[in-house]
Amino acid sequence: MRKKLIYFILPIIIFCVVFNFYLFVVIINKYNLSSAIVDELQFKFDFVQYAIASIVFTTIFAIIMVVFKLDFIINPIKKLTNIATKIALGQYEKRIEVYEADEMGQLIHSFNLMASRLEETIKDLHDKKNKLYSILNSMDDGVIFVDNEKNILLINPAAIDIFGLNHNVKNRYILEVIRDKRIEELINNPDETPVEMVINNNKQRILQVKSISVTDYGTNNMIGVLLVIHDVTKIKALENMRSEFVANVSHELKTPLTSIKGFAETLKYVEDKQTRDKFLDIIYVESERLSRLINDILTLSELENKDYSINFQKVCLNECLTEVYYIMHRIAQEKNISLELKNFEEDLYIYGDRDKFKQMIINLVDNAIKYTPQGGNVFIKLEKEDMKAKIEVKDTGIGIPNQHLPRLFERFYRVDKARSRSMGGTGLGLAIVKHIVMIFNGTIDVQSEVNVGTTFTIHLPIYKH
Repeated sequence: MRKKLIYFILPIIIFCVVFNFYLFVVIINKYNLSSAIVDELQFKFDFVQYAIASIVFTTIFAIIMVVFKLDFIINPIKKLTNIATKIALGQYEKRIEVYEADEMGQLIHSFNLMASRLEETIKDLHDKKNKLYSILNSMDDGVIFVDNEKNILLINPAAIDIFGLNHNVKNRYILEVIRDKRIEELINNPDETPVEMVINNNKQRILQVKSISVTDYGTNNMIGVLLVIHDVTKIKALENMRSEFVANVSHELKTPLTSIKGFAETLKYVEDKQTRDKFLDIIYVESERLSRLINDILTLSELENKDYSINFQKVCLNECLTEVYYIMHRIAQEKNISLELKNFEEDLYIYGDRDKFKQMIINLVDNAIKYTPQGGNVFIKLEKEDMKAKIEVKDTGIGIPNQHLPRLFERFYRVDKARSRSMGGTGLGLAIVKHIVMIFNGTIDVQSEVNVGTTFTIHLPIYKH
């Protein structure tokens, strides 16, 4: 820059020296200064005139030089200002081309280096922010971070869904958004021990909430509180189901075992053959019932834990229903019940387990026969509906009251416990049916009317050739 300024000023100095020397020579030639000046007033006037001319021409020349020669300073500064404005607006990829190695060139090079580092830093922060939001958005647990003033700085979609909030809740006071004193207590007294709480928004939820104080690692000052919300509603429901299942299994096993044990002990003191045979028959019936119960429990456990899709194959529904019809026809005749089968006019196929399909239909037909009085009718029907196979098992039996229908497929649930046990039911037949339908990616529906009959309708996806 010093060299450029010297090259810029030097022509002006040379111009001034040459021009003034020229004026000096002109004056000497005009007044012949080697002799005495005749007209002193005229000399002074001409001297002032030439001096003014020298100043004017020197100034004009200097201005021309400034206009045409200062671009090397002004233009880089303009470019620097323009690029700095664009970078400030977010165009971090902008750079200035460097042509000189002077101080301005070094400044531009440093500016470009600063812009590159800024671009890398912004990109790194943007990547970290995206990763953070991707992680938070994919979490099933709710996460809420509030600052020391209890304003929400961060909240993920899971927390919004759990509390039924709107998406524009950031920077709002948390108690305006979630009106629950227990949340305030957790924020005021952060403790990593999970606290269980029940909320009732659109539906009842059981939550485990953990509050963690967050500190700045640089200053070690507390900057806010992090709330981690875990929805344990399904876990609690499964725990209750497991407890009920264990209790029901224990109860169901205890009843026949008590009978077997009691009659077995009594046999030791019975000498009459007729009475002994009667007791032995009871023991046999109870042991059969116990065996059926254990088999159903094992079947249900197997359905829940085994991957039957490995053994899936193309299954013809028409053939399977025909086989079930001949299996159950004799049982229906013994009870004087009419069993009818109406197959679809063309063969329908599903992709599934043949044995499990037959077990599902046998369970439904067996129930229909059990709960239909003598002289009644049981119908099996196969249709095609909306690219799905529709299977109906309909009876003219005693029917089921409407209040029992929602719980009909629960394990060990019985509409009439006394009648079910007397008919040899274990309370697991319909639960097994439900699980098999789920394995086949189908649906099952039940409609019933007391003293009119019950209809079970199954829809299964048809196998595409």
